[in-house]
Parts: sequence; C-alpha cells; structure tokens
Amino acid sequence: MHEFDREKATNSIEKLMGSAFLQSMGKPVWTDEVVQAKTAKQVVKRSDAPMYGQVCLAASNFQANLMREKLGKDWFNRRWNANVRAADAIVSKFRPAKKIRQQLDAFDIPVKFEIGTDLVFRLTKDLMMIALSRGYGIPPRNSFAISRFERCFKKGHIPCGWTGRLPSLPKTPPGVSSYSGLSLDDVIGEGKLIVF
Repeated sequence: MHEFDREKATNSIEKLMGSAFLQSMGKPVWTDEVVQAKTAKQVVKRSDAPMYGQVCLAASNFQANLMREKLGKDWFNRRWNANVRAADAIVSKFRPAKKIRQQLDAFDIPVKFEIGTDLVFRLTKDLMMIALSRGYGIPPRNSFAISRFERCFKKGHIPCGWTGRLPSLPKTPPGVSSYSGLSLDDVIGEGKLIVF
C-alpha cells in the first residue's frame, strides 16, 4: 500500500460512471442500511447540516491517520497531497460535475445553499475520495468513501446526509495503541447515510 495505483483509481471511477450513476435519484432505496431523503428540501436540509460535514471529516481524518501510521510520517508528508491532486485529476477526466448538475436541476435541487455548501463540488470530492481509496487499496472497512459513497453511487443515488450521533474525534480506546486497532465504525459511531 505504498504507492498510489493510478490505473486502479481510474478503473474504479470509469466503472462507477458507466454504472447506474445518479440514475435512481428520488427512487426507493435498495436497503434499510440507509435512510431516504424524499424531497429536494430534505436533500438541502440534510446536506447542509453540520453533522454530515463532521461525519465525513472524521472518516477522512481516520483514513489519513491510519495511512500516516502505516506508511510512515515522512513518506506520507511527501506524497499525500500529490496523490490527492492525482485522484482529483482522474475524476475530472470523466466530467462528473456536468452530469451531477443536470441531475440536480432535474429535481430542482439547488447547487448552492444559504450557508455556502456547493453540492456539485461536494459530490465531486466524494468521487475523488473513492479514487484515492481505490488507488491506495484501502479496504472498505476503513474507507467511508468505498463503504458508503461508492455503494450509494453504484445504486444510482447521491449521499446527502447522516443520521445518528455526532462522531467523536479519532481516539485510541484503552488498550489500543494505534489507529490500526480502530475501525471506521469506532470513529463514526452508529448512524446511517441519508441518500436521495
């Protein structure tokens, strides 16, 4: 897991964009493991809620800390930002922003909200996190992007919120001395992704 595999990252996004990407927005969800937002108003309310931002941040911080621990601080500090840019460039090649914007317009979901959330930007960054996770070979159990975002996109929906308690900052529990002793669920706690 020391090098970012651009081919794997590219293949994951190509496959995702060729799947049912965004084609089931507004339709019933595929499982009770997620909660369905039923209206454009709910999408806006849930997407702009601080809890959703906190869950996504806690999950990405956990993943970054886990990788820093496994790969070494020096390596991580040298390579992480470059590979984030590489993942971003991979996603941009598929021009998802245009497709996302068209689908949001079809449901009268505003792109920008009062507090400043840009939904096209956020969903594009979700794709970037999928590319980054796949490129690094991060297992789904440690990746919010794969276990939540990718699954949601493959089913044709968009992630737009979180129900449950606010996550705690990643802390190692008693008797555990490293992030590798934690799971993603330890960090984000009990809750469900809200999708549209």
